[in-house]
Amino acid sequence: MKIVSDFAGDYKDGYNTSLKMEEFSDDGDEVFFYGIQCGIDKKYLNIYKDYKRKILLDLWSPCAFFTDPNHFLILDGFDEVYSICPYTCDWTNSKLGKELMKYCYYPVSPHIVEPTDDNTAYKKLTKKIMRYCFPSALQDVTPSDHSHKIYDVCYVGGIYSQEHELAVDIISRYNYIFITQSPAKKATHRFLSNADKMKFVGKSKIGICFNKLYPNKDHLKNIRTYADWQSNVAFSNLSDLIPICPQMKTRVHEFALSRTLILCHRDPWNIIEDFYEPGKDFIYFENIQDLNELIPEILGDWDSYQGVIDNAYRKVSKYFTGNLVKMVQDESEFSTHRIKGS
Repeated sequence: MKIVSDFAGDYKDGYNTSLKMEEFSDDGDEVFFYGIQCGIDKKYLNIYKDYKRKILLDLWSPCAFFTDPNHFLILDGFDEVYSICPYTCDWTNSKLGKELMKYCYYPVSPHIVEPTDDNTAYKKLTKKIMRYCFPSALQDVTPSDHSHKIYDVCYVGGIYSQEHELAVDIISRYNYIFITQSPAKKATHRFLSNADKMKFVGKSKIGICFNKLYPNKDHLKNIRTYADWQSNVAFSNLSDLIPICPQMKTRVHEFALSRTLILCHRDPWNIIEDFYEPGKDFIYFENIQDLNELIPEILGDWDSYQGVIDNAYRKVSKYFTGNLVKMVQDESEFSTHRIKGS
């Protein structure tokens, strides 16, 4: 399966370029596209028109409903579309009357971190295992070494709501890291490359995550141009005082791979539970007050959370890029059931 990318229309944090899925490309008669520009610019479909199976990886839904071009226009011409939004998959398939979209996880590349173990042989072995992304790559996890964790807590992302502002206010009381692609106040680092960002994430004990989008008035107007938009579960909370939509953030996998404790906000969808088990692989916080109380509690009893960190580190190997490529090659789909003790 040939793999083709174009990141011209992607968010400029460099995450998608770090996936390096082209390393799994070969000269087969199927082609797998990633990067939203591959869906927008139909030249790619024309270039590869003779390939028997043309697949698009959608790492943006439900954002395509927020702006032009139209969601359906992006998908047009592809035989299959793998998407990180299960609700958009269900809604789109029902509208088209066919199974065009399939649910998948947001892939993570093991290349984004370096092993922290001092043993050179171990480093080489770990890199080799990660390189080929075997599903069981990290099942035999060495005990956590957190001597390099010099920061208490980190937040990576933008300020899109008051809860983000309040969360940053809380973490700023500690030895914190706030990395953003915007000129936000209290940011410790701005416009870092993905590689540099991961160096700081790897030095943080706790990572704060919100798996939500915050559509503005123009976004809401555009969403409502779609017939029967209300039946897309991703849009079930647009009438809230602060409209929100679900979207699994790459931060979760990055924290897991960095052995940074995932502290995730509980939302109406909790899509994180398709991939990680609450209490076992990550910790929920219910609201800003809860976050304020949990951070000192975790830092004060840090050793008791090492099992949670190691569990997430084991599980993240399931979501490596190579496993996603294999799933697409096999024409399979990620199960939408919530993880129970897996």
